[in-house]
Amino acid sequence: MNHKSLADFNNDTTAFIKYNFSDRASCYVGKTMKDVINDLGIPVLSFLVTSGYYNYKYLTGIYIYIYPYNTVSRYRAKKIYHNCITINWQTSTILRSTYDELKDNNDRNKWTPQIANLFKDMVISQIDIVH
Repeated sequence: MNHKSLADFNNDTTAFIKYNFSDRASCYVGKTMKDVINDLGIPVLSFLVTSGYYNYKYLTGIYIYIYPYNTVSRYRAKKIYHNCITINWQTSTILRSTYDELKDNNDRNKWTPQIANLFKDMVISQIDIVH
């Protein structure tokens, strides 16, 4: 299955994200976050990090959103689909403390160039969408 552009889906972001990042999930195993962001082609506006259950010290993955996080929170509360892409990394090499130093204290879920740079080389073990 080949990657399709948002235009191929008549700008339907839900269909675009489902096809490219759920139906084609296996295509991203072994690729990097930078590859996902480039293929997404829609600005990431917010995110949440995940960490290991037994080892909170390292980040193990991320949820990325094309909406500001306050919008995501409202959508989740109303059970409205919010185009979330969930990613787990092959190795957990980023310390939570490193991430904490870079996050925007005024909006801790805001995607910034510094956050993008921190995660860009992380190798993907699993990718899907939150249904």
